[in-house]
Amino acid sequence: MEIILSMTLGITLLLVILLIPKLNQNSATIYLLALLISMLCGTAYVILLNYFKFSPNLFGHLLNSLPTLIGVFTYLYIKQSLLLTQRCNKKCLLHFIPFVLSILFSYFETNELSLLSVILNIGLKIIVSIVYLIISLKIIQQHQVFSRNHFSNIDKIDLKWLYFIVKLGLISFVFYLIIMLLWAFDVQFIQHIDAYSNLVVLVFILPISYYGLTATSVFVQISTANLLIQPVQDIANHPIVETKNELKELVSPEKAEQIYKNLLFVIDSKKLYHNDNLMLEDVAKELNLHSKYLSYVINTKSGKTFFDLINHFRIKEFNAQALSPANKHLTLLAIAFNCGFGSKSSFNRAYKNEMGISPTEFLKTKG
Repeated sequence: MEIILSMTLGITLLLVILLIPKLNQNSATIYLLALLISMLCGTAYVILLNYFKFSPNLFGHLLNSLPTLIGVFTYLYIKQSLLLTQRCNKKCLLHFIPFVLSILFSYFETNELSLLSVILNIGLKIIVSIVYLIISLKIIQQHQVFSRNHFSNIDKIDLKWLYFIVKLGLISFVFYLIIMLLWAFDVQFIQHIDAYSNLVVLVFILPISYYGLTATSVFVQISTANLLIQPVQDIANHPIVETKNELKELVSPEKAEQIYKNLLFVIDSKKLYHNDNLMLEDVAKELNLHSKYLSYVINTKSGKTFFDLINHFRIKEFNAQALSPANKHLTLLAIAFNCGFGSKSSFNRAYKNEMGISPTEFLKTKG
């Protein structure tokens, strides 16, 4: 137990020290710092309870309620990171209601199992955080769908790593829930429960902090990209012409068909896909359309996102150029760059998704 608590305290303190200089680079980092400080204070509280004479008071009840904030701060960090133009307002205070309730309930907590103990230790401390982590996953998913519907190159704004970390956090809290349920049913082999719960939370805190320190530039890229789109479409309020289950018919079938034909003609004739930073808004201007309607037409007529549609054109031209005798002196990567791909990884990934085989395998079939 001592090793677990000491390790958690030391690592969290180090992360706090490393994160403080990053505060001026990304305003969302303040939520990540608050997340770490909550973990740091919570661990210190467990140490005080187990190794020192510490009588619960207002400060003690506050520290006892800190786990409630893990999910809240994660949610606020992710939301602010993806929408840097959006500032926290009075509505943000509503997210801290479970924390306040947790403080109040902790006054009535006893060593004996009771309804209040279950509500405090399982309902508020764990289930509330699980709910916020699920909401955070949905926000990241919306961002990923949004990105694929607006950008032809998403390498710099891809958040698969963040999605994985939050999912890891969700799994960790589910284990935390299982531990607490075993405690609630008085399973005897569950000892030193506070130490194990700290370790479970650390499994989540460590990777999200590491990437919070190293991935600042990713969020800057996302912010810059969002600002380019916002004059045309408020991304905070209209995430969604992007959903697959959109029922509202924004454009009549006849009009959509005509727009789609014009779209394919303009992309192909003007070779718009050669621009590796091509955006949906760029194409919308060419067609004199609002990007909202163009996105709807692409989704409904092609069944693809903007990202996939543009890569379809790039791959089509790559295949033609790669088979041309005039390009035998060029490497496959050089041809890919000529067709609008921005990196080797994005090219290989897009090609495999579109063709089902690698570029080399495709050329072998053409022999």
